Amino acid sequence: MSNYAWLCDYGSHAVANTYGIVVQTPEFDGVELFFIKQKKECHTITDDEMKILETIEETDTKFWRAWKNYELIPQPEMPIKLFKKPDINYSNLPQKDEIFFSITGGYLVMNEKPYNIISQFNLGKTHFSQVFIYDIETKKQLSDVPYYFINIAETFEFLNSNHSKGIKASRYTPEEPLRYIWGVEDDNIVLLEQVKNIKIDLWHDKNLHDSLFFSDRLVQALFDAGFNQKQLGLSRCVIQQA
Repeated sequence: MSNYAWLCDYGSHAVANTYGIVVQTPEFDGVELFFIKQKKECHTITDDEMKILETIEETDTKFWRAWKNYELIPQPEMPIKLFKKPDINYSNLPQKDEIFFSITGGYLVMNEKPYNIISQFNLGKTHFSQVFIYDIETKKQLSDVPYYFINIAETFEFLNSNHSKGIKASRYTPEEPLRYIWGVEDDNIVLLEQVKNIKIDLWHDKNLHDSLFFSDRLVQALFDAGFNQKQLGLSRCVIQQA
């Protein structure tokens, strides 16, 4: 059993680009939400449209909260399409070699190559939905490249805050156990030895904001496939010894 795990800092702009893209699920239409919001901002929204907006926003917020809280989103409720906003240059689509990227709402999306490896490992409740990118105005498909929207649904508490570096507490609630990533380097993060007892290969730590941890066995498989540490935004973490 390895004495290491890896932290993926996917929230860093140096690691993953962010695109103005909205999601569509069977439960809510991000396209309709986008255009009705525009009408509201231009003060041209009708009373009936305002009611529609409130309903869609409620469903959208419910989905977003579930995703941000690392809750399991049932497969039938996962995104089915991505739509590029019109205020962004359409030539500025994610490139085929982008490993993963963020979209409006902070959602994480990855391309097919890492997905093919990661999906072979033990992800527990974490799962994906395949999506393509479309033009939000014409509904035309903009790329034939498949992407994978991830629902991270495995959460643990392995962070040893007292012995870790490169993280900080919130200045507003310093008494809370939650920490934020702040310039982490290899071997800065110390995890409790209990992490060795789980068989899950990808998880979020409840006490480290926007954290995504990979098992060493998963990372070694990604390395073997040609990815490198910098591309993946990885920092090696030390597992505390008994």
